[in-house]
Amino acid sequence: MTHAKNGTQAKTSLTFLVLTFVLVAALALSGCGGGGGGGDGAAMMPTPDPMPGGGTHTPSARTRILSNVAALPDSLDPEIISDLRTAAGSVPRPGNFEGIGHVTQSSASTDGRTVDRWYFSAEIDSGGELHINRVRRTSQTRRSSTRDSAVTFNRLAGAPAQGWNGVETEADYPTGLLYWDAFTDIENAGDTDYLSIAYWVIVFKDSNTGNFTGSTSIGAAASGSEPFDRNNIAGLTGMATYEGPASGMLYLDSSDADDEGAHYFNATATLNADFGDGSALGTISGQITQATTESDISLPDLTLGTSDITDGFSGGNFSGDTSGVTDSGDTLAGKWAGKFYGNGASADDQPGAAAGTFGARNQNDNSAIVGAFGAYKQ
Repeated sequence: MTHAKNGTQAKTSLTFLVLTFVLVAALALSGCGGGGGGGDGAAMMPTPDPMPGGGTHTPSARTRILSNVAALPDSLDPEIISDLRTAAGSVPRPGNFEGIGHVTQSSASTDGRTVDRWYFSAEIDSGGELHINRVRRTSQTRRSSTRDSAVTFNRLAGAPAQGWNGVETEADYPTGLLYWDAFTDIENAGDTDYLSIAYWVIVFKDSNTGNFTGSTSIGAAASGSEPFDRNNIAGLTGMATYEGPASGMLYLDSSDADDEGAHYFNATATLNADFGDGSALGTISGQITQATTESDISLPDLTLGTSDITDGFSGGNFSGDTSGVTDSGDTLAGKWAGKFYGNGASADDQPGAAAGTFGARNQNDNSAIVGAFGAYKQ
């Protein structure tokens, strides 16, 4: 998929009604490792539903994270909310590993900056089946994959938008329960220019007793297989708009029993980049709009505040603040960040795509939302 020339990728179209209450959170993972080879998964191919604006989309059938979080002891609820709001307020971390550029936002942070280094790579095997690999880069690289015998998963067709597919997973390790949903626009085995977005939850256990420790970790990540060449950032000029799907998790502390608890959502991300006249690196800003959960909770728009574009070691990075206001006047605040992907034929061609993470929480610190986006140049 050549993002630099593909501005027609189908995007999420969701009915948007402002709600009274939502917030951003993130989940970071710390130490669950992956196992051996050869997992299997049951295919889930939902029937396309009509979209409000015409056409159809395939609704995702994500259930594992929500059903498993709902079944956890009530004593873990405060920990989940705490990790969500921590992630929502942390500064995401960009990086490049093994040719994969990534942005990670999680509840594992030091001095307000995310310390996790997660990315999600995608591949299509000789049989045409999609596999996604979750990698945590630290002093000891940890991986889990839809190929692993320890990981069970369902395939998700058309999630979170047309042109995207994904998996929902779960794994029970001695150190904790790990759940992650990941989505990618990879098209075939030869596609070397794809994006992936994902979010996860870890519920830690005592490896000796098997009991929950009371700790959780939550996060979101965006990855791309072709990071934009950092050497070309300074020479870019002009304006560009990027648009594409966003997805993530939120946790609501609500008086409404139907709204209370964990939810996942789909949304639309729109970014506006000003690369300037070649004398400066430029700026970027944007919005997360049309966000709603599959239980029909609609979320307020989230503003992605103006950020300077940098040409750091991993190239084409940006980060800033998020803000929003609910229907009842409750303010939302958090962090966002991203990277550019997709190189053109010439050094002065603008990036073909952008991807990143975002989070926000309410002023009472009892609800939060966190997610990731992948957006294409229009």
